[in-house]
Amino acid sequence: MHMGASDMSDDATKTDQEKSDPPAGMAATIRNADARGPFSVALTRTDQLNTLAPRLRPAACWRLNDHRFDFDSSFVRPTATREFGLLANARPAETGAGPATGLLLSVFGHADPTNSDEYNKILSGRRAASIYALLVRDADTWEKIYANPYRGDVWTTKHLQLMLRQTGYTDATESGSFDAGTTKATKAFQKAHGKTPSGSLDQPTRKDLYLAYMDAICQQNGTPFGYRPQDFVSRGTSADWKGDCQGCSEFNPVMVFSKIEAKLYAKSGMEGARNSENASNRRVVIYMFHPEQVPTSAFWPCPTIKEHDQGIPICHKQFWPDGEARRANQDSRREHLNGGRTMACSFYDSLVRGSPCEGVTKTLNITLLNRDGKWAKNEPYRVESNADVRTGFTNEFGRLQELEFNAGSMVTIEWGYPSDQAEKQGQPEFYDNFTEGYLNTSDADADSGRVERELYNLGYRDPSQSNNRDRYRTEYLANESTDDAIHETHATGSEKASRDPDLTPIT
Repeated sequence: MHMGASDMSDDATKTDQEKSDPPAGMAATIRNADARGPFSVALTRTDQLNTLAPRLRPAACWRLNDHRFDFDSSFVRPTATREFGLLANARPAETGAGPATGLLLSVFGHADPTNSDEYNKILSGRRAASIYALLVRDADTWEKIYANPYRGDVWTTKHLQLMLRQTGYTDATESGSFDAGTTKATKAFQKAHGKTPSGSLDQPTRKDLYLAYMDAICQQNGTPFGYRPQDFVSRGTSADWKGDCQGCSEFNPVMVFSKIEAKLYAKSGMEGARNSENASNRRVVIYMFHPEQVPTSAFWPCPTIKEHDQGIPICHKQFWPDGEARRANQDSRREHLNGGRTMACSFYDSLVRGSPCEGVTKTLNITLLNRDGKWAKNEPYRVESNADVRTGFTNEFGRLQELEFNAGSMVTIEWGYPSDQAEKQGQPEFYDNFTEGYLNTSDADADSGRVERELYNLGYRDPSQSNNRDRYRTEYLANESTDDAIHETHATGSEKASRDPDLTPIT
């Protein structure tokens, strides 16, 4: 197995739709979510007591990545349907007016550190509110966002046209101007919803359109679904949605640039590259809790999204003592899931520790070899890391590529049809090969550690590194097993030259 880090544009394993619209989120259960016990307690005298307080720990999570929104906007793109389906699977919807019997939800919006804390507090809150309103079908909140633009977050005629098209009124084009096709589509929409067909997208019509669009994109297996206010942390008792949704500004990044990277991306002309690298920080995450573990909203420490600037001091009260240092640029790039201590808020950091929804999304490029050391061409595969599971087929060079992959530090891969499977079509029940490997070899403590990881990925796993180097030289007909040669082999995905176990190394 070979692992590379660069993007590859010649990959043939994905459809055009998959390349332009890769998965943009995930849902996952969280290990050790049951905080109800057992507890360790000390022996006491009769006049002493142990005090126990269960840790607030989510049972599941859901994440929506940045490119399901317009850039610098709270408008949810129609392609988010895939991710909403994952949410419905993780937390089935309930009906009726009774209290929630399933997990309680809380929505957290996050921004990257490009703008000020104040700006990002508002934008992250607007994104969280947009998702919350969509899930409970609150058209009034979407109308407030539409009617009150905030800097780059402006919902325009083009967005209304997109909603018309998504709900079946295709005479509207996303031109941005209110043209004849849009007027025709609007009249048809109004007539279908029992309104006078004036052709004007007035406020009553917009609210009907919001609800229709919410139903069109928030679906499970083609059927619209939603939640009730009582399905959230406040249990429907908070008019300000305290605990139900909140904006975390830029206080809890999953990745922080190194000082050198931050200096590079601050240069003129680097905005696009910076925004791309920062994409993992711009996210909306929903955490789901067992009802008996959730305190009343009055004890929820996060400010409401309506508090905006006033909420920043409230957030600061929850910071770790070294909170500012955690989110600051340091000597090396840091990632939350790799122990980088990137999150400033102690409440959120403690809440999400170990959550697979707080990873860094990456482009995954891996070259797979068959047992004969040659490329596994056009072979089925299943790749898993950090609760993200993908299946597909390698291309003619044995490469798999997955975009927006929610990566951890390690990956497991199965690939190839079993030799006894007669009909080699689709994904098999069992695969012919299995391995695990490092997704990032360059973050090892030393260059020798990087080489060990690369040899491990290449299949050389003897406890003796000397033996691994000798086998590498033998199988690749390499004149020497220098670090540079191993780096190059690992990065390029070369086929092995020999599998003859009796061949002596070339000296």
